[in-house]
This record gives sequence, C-alpha cells and structure tokens, in this order.
Amino acid sequence: MDPGSTSAGESLSGGVARRIVVHAALLEGVPRLFALSARQAQRAIDELATLDESVAPLPSDLGTGDTSIGWRIVEQEVDVFPVPVEIVSGEDGAELCWTCPACGMAWSDPWSDEDELPVLLLCDCGGTANTWCLGTIG
Repeated sequence: MDPGSTSAGESLSGGVARRIVVHAALLEGVPRLFALSARQAQRAIDELATLDESVAPLPSDLGTGDTSIGWRIVEQEVDVFPVPVEIVSGEDGAELCWTCPACGMAWSDPWSDEDELPVLLLCDCGGTANTWCLGTIG
C-alpha cells in the first residue's frame, strides 16, 4: 500500500475498501503508470512513448540483470474504494467524470473507445493522501 493511502477495510461515503492487485509501470525504478492488468500497463507505456520520446521504452538486455534501467511492470496490492463514474460528451470528446469519496474533489479525465471499465482511479486528495478508487458505471 502506498504511504498516505487509506487502510484496508476503511469505509468512505458508504463504500468499503477492497484489496486488489494493480500493475505499476516503473521507468528506471520510479512508478509512472498504474493499470488493472499488465496488458493495460503495456498499452499505457506505448501510448506515452508516442507522445514523449524521452520516456520511450528502452531496449532491455535480460542478461545484465539490471532492473533499474528502462520500463518494468510489477504487481502491487492496493486498497480501492468503489466509485460511480459517468462518461459524458465534452468539448474535446468523451470524458470520464467521478468524485473522490475521501475529499469530494470532482475529476474529469479523457475517455476513448479503447478504455475499459472498471477503471483504476487515483486522487491525491489535495496532496495530503493517496486514495485509490475503482470506477464503474453507477
């Protein structure tokens, strides 16, 4: 569990946390992306690489054993709170709208045809905590 995140079994806005496995994409040992599956994490890395050449996947030499270079996808357990989400049409296309059950902050994220539900969401709760959520159509 990430530092500052809520503890297992805690309840927020009527929802009870449940522990799930997420896939963290690490670039040179630093977590950069999180997804519900390794396939989704790899797709996110590929999308990021098309937008920014500085984070393009680096060739890996499996013989060196140095896992601090390039991208690596690892599993980690986190506590998530179920949250209802809504997909709405926005000026720039579809958007995923949701509200953090811990701090009440409303979020709007781009949504595409390739995106899937449930979706892993993270609120930094104003920089004071990390609240993981699992969004489904409510």
